[in-house]
Amino acid sequence: MLRMAETKAAAVEVDADTVVLAADTVVVLDNQILGKPADREAGIRMLLALGGREHLVLTAVAADSSGNVGQSDPLTVTVENVNDAPTANNV
Repeated sequence: MLRMAETKAAAVEVDADTVVLAADTVVVLDNQILGKPADREAGIRMLLALGGREHLVLTAVAADSSGNVGQSDPLTVTVENVNDAPTANNV
């Protein structure tokens, strides 16, 4: 995750005195990293799986040209229970 944030920051061409801040975030549910949903239906399934359950959100942050690199503390998040109709309207 940190490597991805560093790669994103390094990919931006800027002046030497400009700092680029980049981040990469993953969601972990039941000890499995959830990737980006392949399509709308997969996104709905993911939101339904997260509903009413605690999961971890991890974000790595990198700053290019300043030498500062860090990673945030894990954040525990609970999403409200959702049902199919309202969920589908938000995906």
